[in-house]
Amino acid sequence: YLWDFGDGSPVDTTRNPSHTYSVGTFTVSLTVTGPGGTDAETKSDLITVLPKPDEPPPENEPSPPLPANHPPVVADIPDQIIAYGDRFAPFDLDDYVRDAETADAGIRWTCSGQMHVSVEIGADHIVRLKPIPDDWIGSETIVFTATDAGGLSASDSMRATRAPETLKGDVNGDGLVDTTDVARMADFILGYIPLDAHQRTAGDMNADGTIDLLDILETIRRILEEEARR
Repeated sequence: YLWDFGDGSPVDTTRNPSHTYSVGTFTVSLTVTGPGGTDAETKSDLITVLPKPDEPPPENEPSPPLPANHPPVVADIPDQIIAYGDRFAPFDLDDYVRDAETADAGIRWTCSGQMHVSVEIGADHIVRLKPIPDDWIGSETIVFTATDAGGLSASDSMRATRAPETLKGDVNGDGLVDTTDVARMADFILGYIPLDAHQRTAGDMNADGTIDLLDILETIRRILEEEARR
């Protein structure tokens, strides 16, 4: 007996051989020699060995963990105080949000809490505020909420204030221009007290953007003129 297994391995001369194949398709030949002569037979593509299928995962094997998603961080949206007749300044919400997984463009913004201020959030996340009605005076809190691609959200608030028309020299807001206003201006110049935007506008008598000795002198001049008219 002469077995040719067709995979390049050595021939086998046993009558009933066993053989291990690798992956592939093989042609097998057998040649038998005896007293009556020699006979041979070939079977084309007789043996086909397929790759071993992927084994299913063991039962109860935990699924791989999903990628972590962290909520956005929203902070430091600045308050705005404007004088009557001025406009609120536009601002970019992208400057006040951070998210480890979602880019700024993928953040969805909403707002709440406003009643007398119209809030427009553009596709570029630029915010524009407008008083409603046009002659509204007051202050209200607006909450801005950022939601990331994973559905997590965070919020921060800002206060929008529109002050009444400014009476020049009335730093303390009592409707009068007198020596108490002069005293507050002096304390501000010396660094003893702070003044908010509306108070600084009232004290900036010459409209040069700052409060200094010239503004104090102008305030005193107006006080003396008013007293002379009485």
